[in-house]
Amino acid sequence: MKNTIQIDFSDIHEYIDFYTQLKQKLALPDYFGDNLDALYDSLTGDVEMPLQIEFIEISPGQIMKFKELIFLMEDVEDYLDEFTFGYSVKLSDEIDPFWEEDWEEE
Repeated sequence: MKNTIQIDFSDIHEYIDFYTQLKQKLALPDYFGDNLDALYDSLTGDVEMPLQIEFIEISPGQIMKFKELIFLMEDVEDYLDEFTFGYSVKLSDEIDPFWEEDWEEE
C-alpha cells in the first residue's frame, strides 16, 4: 500500500517551513540536514517506499520560489518507480505575495 503525504504550502514561506512540515509527516533519519542534497539522499535511500508526496495549496509565486525543490521531486520520481510526486496550484484573485517578492528583488 502506497503511503501518501500532503505538504500544505499555505503555511510555507521559506525552505525551513517546508522541512519542518516534512519532518512532521515523514520519518526522516536523525541525521537529516535541512537542504536539498539531504532530501534527495533520504528519498532515494532512507524513506520507506512506495511513497507519494503531494504539494497542496501552492501558489504560482511559490512554484517559482521553490522551483529547485520541485525539480528535485521530479528527478526522484524519474529515478524511483515506487515514488510519485504532484502538486495542485492555488489560484486566487488576491495578489500572490511571492510574486511581489520577485518584483522587489529586481
